[in-house]
Amino acid sequence: MSGFIPEITTTVSVEAHTEELEKSIGIMLDNEIMSQCFDDVIDYLTEKIEETDNLVDPAALAVSEALSAYQSAIIKTKHYVTGMMENSVDVMQDAEGVYLVGNTATSVDGFPYPLAIEEGTVAHWVAPVTFKALHWYDTKEEKDMFSKGHYVSGIKADPYVDYSIQNLADAVDEIIDPIIKNVWSD
Repeated sequence: MSGFIPEITTTVSVEAHTEELEKSIGIMLDNEIMSQCFDDVIDYLTEKIEETDNLVDPAALAVSEALSAYQSAIIKTKHYVTGMMENSVDVMQDAEGVYLVGNTATSVDGFPYPLAIEEGTVAHWVAPVTFKALHWYDTKEEKDMFSKGHYVSGIKADPYVDYSIQNLADAVDEIIDPIIKNVWSD
């Protein structure tokens, strides 16, 4: 999964269900009279099945990109510090019609902090890894702060991944309909 944080990676999968059309074609082909009278209909439906099957991947990609955009927007609104997390919501193809949407952001020492935001953390000790002290700027006291280590209260969970999926569920038809209309509009 190429750097994706598994616990907050979403699989988007699209399938075309053309079984009923295929069944209808089979019925026409099995009947000698129907197969002769409806050969244009059979050809038309066969072509539409193929065109519909070819929409699976573009539809999955469109939904995945929309999910990525929702997650980036939520992060930008609520969790923007450096832009790293917002700019690390990636889309990767896993198979035909299957895409992964996930965040690849990590701290300097490799900690997957988007997972900590999604699931929250308990109070814990933080200490410097790369340098001799932690450094931050306290906006309330308007001064630089340093520490060789200290306890932090933890982070309240903000399940932005679930929230983005819920928002996307309401928009899926708007994303998919224009793609489908390209095949079935004539």
